[in-house]
Amino acid sequence: MVEAVTNYIAQRLIERERALAADANARALSGDDETDGAPGDGAAPVSPRCKRNFAVRFFVFLVDLLGVAMLFGLIAAAAWYVYKLQVLG
Repeated sequence: MVEAVTNYIAQRLIERERALAADANARALSGDDETDGAPGDGAAPVSPRCKRNFAVRFFVFLVDLLGVAMLFGLIAAAAWYVYKLQVLG
């Protein structure tokens, strides 16, 4: 069983390396330069969709943060109310 898993992983790694090498060769032959003049950078420009996706995720994060803060505030208020009932009652 271990040998079968090892062979499977090795085959997938070899396929991945071949695909990466083919992609690099295709870019070199086509002359595509996506680095904006920065040699060796290799970073693709950020698309507007990615920026929008970040904005949506950041908004959801802020809403979640506000919700958690409100939850803890309500728990603290309830604890204070129960404490006051115990002290005064």
